[in-house]
Amino acid sequence: LGFDGVSITDALETASTAAFGGPVSAARGAAAAGADLLLFGDLGTAVDAASGLRADLRSAGANARKRFEDSVARVLTLRRAR
Repeated sequence: LGFDGVSITDALETASTAAFGGPVSAARGAAAAGADLLLFGDLGTAVDAASGLRADLRSAGANARKRFEDSVARVLTLRRAR
């Protein structure tokens, strides 16, 4: 599609994520799909998701690490533009 901006999810702990395995599973899917920022309304759920995603990243290969670094770069570029 050629989109090179920051991709942001909606709240991932809503009831609708139950069909996708719950908020942590939905966060994994969103990150795998290329979302740069994962939004949560509940800190505890966000911490659980972050812990799972960190573990996933540690066990993933170099390509996943590169995608993560690219995502961080997009978010930092957006922050600097503000």
